[in-house]
Amino acid sequence: MRHHNAYGPGMPAVTPYSGVAAIFRSALESGHPPQVFEDGNQIRDFVHVADLARANVAAVETVGALRHR
Repeated sequence: MRHHNAYGPGMPAVTPYSGVAAIFRSALESGHPPQVFEDGNQIRDFVHVADLARANVAAVETVGALRHR
């Protein structure tokens, strides 16, 4: 599994990997709405670390169940 664009608690606000998620978070933390530029269409997916953890557990459990058939 190759996970990209993960975000979650403890994520540094300034990192080349946080992109728009960090910008949105900074705006929300300062009491401002996040600004959406361009046409607002989604270009990149961001996945919360809790969702990635659940996906990893499900994958391991599935592979384990298939091996024990």
